[in-house]
Amino acid sequence: YNICGDFMDKGRLAIIISSSGHAGNICGIINAAAAAGREISLFITDGGVMLTENGDFISAVEKNNVRNVSVCEYSCKINGVSARIGRFNYASQFDNAKMISGLKEGDRVLIF
Repeated sequence: YNICGDFMDKGRLAIIISSSGHAGNICGIINAAAAAGREISLFITDGGVMLTENGDFISAVEKNNVRNVSVCEYSCKINGVSARIGRFNYASQFDNAKMISGLKEGDRVLIF
């Protein structure tokens, strides 16, 4: 992934994932951000929780040592996702709010 401008130059990258339809793009962005040395935080909700069953997505998260991954427990319940990945934090929308409120100048947010 070649991302233009100073997008990858500084700060943290927060990604909110509400759909599983862009797995390849999300994995590419995680790889590019990690290669640029950016701290990455993910919040996964709604249909995006299906990515917790996607091997390529899980591999990108693990390979790039993404430490801040929160998954909406309620979304898992309504989407029938029962398996849990040990390194992911299964929580509530409050974690989404904490991630966003913790952003500083130079940080970026992507929403899928």
